[in-house]
Amino acid sequence: FTQNSKQGNIMVIFSPNDKFLLSSAVDNEVRQYTIDGTLCNLFPTPKKHLDNNYTRSYYVNNGNYVAIGSCGETVIRLYNASTGKFFRDFELALGNDAYNPIAFQSLRGDPFHNFKIGVLMFYNDSATTIESSKIIEIDFAKSFGS
Repeated sequence: FTQNSKQGNIMVIFSPNDKFLLSSAVDNEVRQYTIDGTLCNLFPTPKKHLDNNYTRSYYVNNGNYVAIGSCGETVIRLYNASTGKFFRDFELALGNDAYNPIAFQSLRGDPFHNFKIGVLMFYNDSATTIESSKIIEIDFAKSFGS
């Protein structure tokens, strides 16, 4: 099958059970399809109206949730993969303005710990104005007091 996005696809991945495809496109357009091409979910992520807001999405918690992050925001959102409904989000703030995130390059769910996500981010260090990258872990369970 062939499916198009409104502004260009960034990536496509299979669900852990290989029954679904998750398609990420520009400006927070994320869709989930069955393997025969039927649209199951259009995740309601807010648009930023930026041509370079490249969005990434990945399955977490054995495919029960979808994590979505993009270049144009400092928020990572979780959605229920079955219903497409918003679950929770996490605003990335690292210290006293030590980092100004400018792009999430990759997100990965921890296969051994529910609600833990590894994030590769590209940022400007405001103290030195040097562009760099950093890998961090976000524990959604801790961030919400669970």
